[in-house]
Amino acid sequence: MSVRLEQQQPVLTKRQIEKILPHRENWLLIDRVLMLTKEGIVTEASIPEEMCQGHFPGNPIVPGSLLAEAMSQAVAILGSRRVFPNELSSLEFRLRGYKVIRFWGEVRPGEMITVSAKKPKPRQLKILRGNKGFDGKFEAEVHQNGKRVAWGIIVGVARIKEA
Repeated sequence: MSVRLEQQQPVLTKRQIEKILPHRENWLLIDRVLMLTKEGIVTEASIPEEMCQGHFPGNPIVPGSLLAEAMSQAVAILGSRRVFPNELSSLEFRLRGYKVIRFWGEVRPGEMITVSAKKPKPRQLKILRGNKGFDGKFEAEVHQNGKRVAWGIIVGVARIKEA
């Protein structure tokens, strides 16, 4: 799933991402979306230094839980686009869990990371009754300088907001 993209204009800016995700500063970790198709998503993210204070003082590293959160946010954007492409702002995405998650490297606070995710296989995506949302398992990765530092399978559910 490794994707290398040169500097380019974002497909979605932070302001547009805020229309999809409920997160706000400092918890909105995705800075911009570089690629978004029915098959997958590639984003850039950075973890603010203030979120890492006290995590290995003198030699701070980004907690794995924040890398997992960045993957979850990328999955939420992809999931919204994959199942209901015309209703991005009307979906509520909720994390249901992590099937598996692995870490291979360290990320320093403030460093730019690339977060990518791909659509679930058909047997891992369930459309909810009445086409009211979906439940799925998405594969996601975090890369830094072209090197994979985290990978996981994220389980999430999205439902159309009730009026």
